[in-house]
Amino acid sequence: MDARQFWGRHYDVHSLYAHAMAIRTFSSLQSVYPGKRPWVMTRSSYPGTGHFATKWQGDNRAAWEDMHFSIISLMEFGMFGFPMNGADICGFWFNTTFELCVRWHQLGAFYPFARNHNGKGDQYRFRDQDPASFGQEFIDLVRPALLTRYRLLPYLYTLLQSAHTEGRPVVQPLFYEFPGDEQAMKVDTQFMLGPALLVSPVLAQGANSVRAYFPDDTWYDYLTGEAILQGTVTLETPLDKFNLHIRSGHVIPWQEPDVTTAASRQKKLGLIVALGTSRLASGSLYWDDGESERE
Repeated sequence: MDARQFWGRHYDVHSLYAHAMAIRTFSSLQSVYPGKRPWVMTRSSYPGTGHFATKWQGDNRAAWEDMHFSIISLMEFGMFGFPMNGADICGFWFNTTFELCVRWHQLGAFYPFARNHNGKGDQYRFRDQDPASFGQEFIDLVRPALLTRYRLLPYLYTLLQSAHTEGRPVVQPLFYEFPGDEQAMKVDTQFMLGPALLVSPVLAQGANSVRAYFPDDTWYDYLTGEAILQGTVTLETPLDKFNLHIRSGHVIPWQEPDVTTAASRQKKLGLIVALGTSRLASGSLYWDDGESERE
């Protein structure tokens, strides 16, 4: 405990190891690629690490409750200064199932950091869980959610820029947008993606519906355009459907998706305009070259 390190006694800096590594990795990338934007990801962290690194939530389990817990962690670490974070989709430990992995993709497609990742080594070897490993039926079930993520990359990118300049989380609890709503304070099974999108995933085995809460506003189903008013609503959600709703009064930029972000940036842009009761809507778009350093 009294071993001396650069920052001081090991006793005093033991919990700062990952924080120090993030700082050093960030500065090293700046030296190796001058003028380029460093991208660092860490599992362990400390207050302030979000200035240097993004984060993933570590070794979760292929379990329904862990999929639920990931939402809570997303919201917490957004408040802790990690706007780009996410959990291992389908779980890291143990063997996932077809249904769990489908539902987790339908949720994880809207994580700021979305990655399907699991254990595979000498001691533990779990089944492959990438979409192709399950076959064509699985691919057809998860493709719509994943393509929606790629289509909404301009919106996500704008949210991340806002997080960088204003400190606003990308994933938000409902009460962030509706601070006077006591019911919104209790919700930990849904989340806002920025101010304009509401994600309401299926989190229980065998469930084909979701009891979702909609704060006081008008909301539009992203897939059908159907309007939903305030209150708790049962959303029919068979395995081939996911729940994403657009808040009225907002304009959301989108781009035709391709197989990579670089290829997607060559495609056409568009806008989703969700008019409010005033027949007005507003939004924003941040656009740059995607790799140069910006203050």
